[in-house]
Amino acid sequence: MVSAHFLTLLLATAANAVPFWSEGGLNSTGSHLTTRSVNATARSLNATARSVNAVKRGLNATKRNSDRRLAPGEVLVFGQDSAEIIQLDKWHELVKAKGYLHEPPAWNQSWIDDANHLAPVPYDESIHGSGPAKRDCAHTFSIVKDKEERFVNWDVQMSPVVIGHGKGIDVTVSKSFSVADAVTVSAGLDLTAVKDRIGGTLGIDVSRTWTTQQGYMIRGTVEDGETGTVISTPWTNRYYGRAFQGCVGSMKQTGTWIADSYEEGSYEGVDWVAGAITVCAKKQKSIPLSRCNGSGDFK
Repeated sequence: MVSAHFLTLLLATAANAVPFWSEGGLNSTGSHLTTRSVNATARSLNATARSVNAVKRGLNATKRNSDRRLAPGEVLVFGQDSAEIIQLDKWHELVKAKGYLHEPPAWNQSWIDDANHLAPVPYDESIHGSGPAKRDCAHTFSIVKDKEERFVNWDVQMSPVVIGHGKGIDVTVSKSFSVADAVTVSAGLDLTAVKDRIGGTLGIDVSRTWTTQQGYMIRGTVEDGETGTVISTPWTNRYYGRAFQGCVGSMKQTGTWIADSYEEGSYEGVDWVAGAITVCAKKQKSIPLSRCNGSGDFK
């Protein structure tokens, strides 16, 4: 905000900056010029003050906007430096426009199981060649990415499950619910080494965990006769790949891996996975509550 002291200082500076006219009519002219300059400066500063106040009102509105109430059929699209409430049909259009599947594709467990018989390859001169250099590179570990799938994942719980009654019960995001990237490897592979290679070689971070906080107020109402909770359906990238060992030209496959990586979301000081946040509610008056998207029950 522009302070009164600052206004006075600028007015005084403007007055001192006007040229001094020393004779008769020139003094009169100078006086009029000085008055007009001071008035113009004052008008400019008043406009600046109004602009600053408008910005402050906008900031206050943004702060208030962090308390979001979701009506039935609404979702909060949460992304990088953005959050917007839209209707469910618009959410489906957005998923399609981004080229994501609306639900997770079938998990290909055979990709892992079929490689369980593979194992690290000890140095073999007949395979890797002879000499110190060949012995060193014989133990070189590398990975490749073979396939990528992008989809909206199953519900991730963000609040306790509540049973509605009376005029309805508000449910809000609570702390300590979490979601994390995940990597699965075939037998014989070092999980930590695979994670490191996925990050270093492919540039895909698969070591992150997000945990809910209470500071971000997302509200929904669970009506009488319903049971519900706040959930997130995150954008997810799934990668299938293989692991190899050995020198270039004589590399042998030693296993396979699958990685699920979430997209980063951050808005109004809150970090969470990008995707949609909404309320999952069903017509029942008991717990457990099963997922609205996916299988299994909420805790």
